[in-house]
Amino acid sequence: MKNAKSLKITLALILISVALFITCGRPTGIAPGVVQGGPPGIVPGTEPGTGGNQNSCVSAHKMFLTAATYDGNLGGVTGADAKCMSDANYPGVGTYHALITDGTTRVACSTPDCTGGISEHVDWVLLANATYCRTDGTIEIGTTSNIGLINYPLANTISASTNTIWTGLHIGWTDNLDCSHWSDNATGPSRPHNGNMGDATSTTDAFVDSNSDNSATCNNLKSIICVEQ
Repeated sequence: MKNAKSLKITLALILISVALFITCGRPTGIAPGVVQGGPPGIVPGTEPGTGGNQNSCVSAHKMFLTAATYDGNLGGVTGADAKCMSDANYPGVGTYHALITDGTTRVACSTPDCTGGISEHVDWVLLANATYCRTDGTIEIGTTSNIGLINYPLANTISASTNTIWTGLHIGWTDNLDCSHWSDNATGPSRPHNGNMGDATSTTDAFVDSNSDNSATCNNLKSIICVEQ
C-alpha cells in the first residue's frame, strides 16, 4: 500500500510538471500552432523575394528611349535595332529591339488592333501579358494585352521630357508612314518622305501616333523606343 501511494504521488508530480512546461514554456502572446521566427509584422510569404507583395518591376521587361536622335534613315529595322544596342541609354545587359514597324519585316498588326489575333505579328517586339518598366527597375511604364499590344492608359510615361519618337505606327497598331522602310531622310513633302511618330510623354494611344503631329518629313531628328526582348 505504501509503495502504491508513493507511485501515485510521483505520477501526480510528473503530470503537474508537464502541465507547467506546456503553459510556461511558450512565449507570451503566441497561440498554439503559430510558427515563430519571421520578422515582426510580416506575414509569411510576403517578405521580399518570396513572391508576395513585390514591386511590379522585379521580373518585368524594360524599355528605354534613345539618348541619340536620328533622321528617318535608320538603316531599316535591323539598323534601328543596332542603334538600340549601341545607344548611351542601353543598360548594358539584355537584347533590345526598336519599337517601330515597316509593314514587312516588322509588323504589329495588319488590321486595326489585330482583330485577327497574335498571328498578325511579324518580328513584333512586345510580349503578350507582360509588364514593362523603365531601365531603373522601379517605375512601371505599362502592361500588354494577351495579343501583345499596350494597354492604355500607361501607368507612367516612358519619358518626362523627350517628346516625339519615330514609330511608323498608326493608332490601332497598323503600319502607316515609315520613311520608305526607314531608309529615307529626304525633305520632300510627298508621302514616301514622311514617317509616323509618337509622343513619349503621353500615356494614351498618342504614345505610338501623336494626334497633334503624327508624321514628319524624314529629315527630322527623333528618338526611338527600345524594348527588351
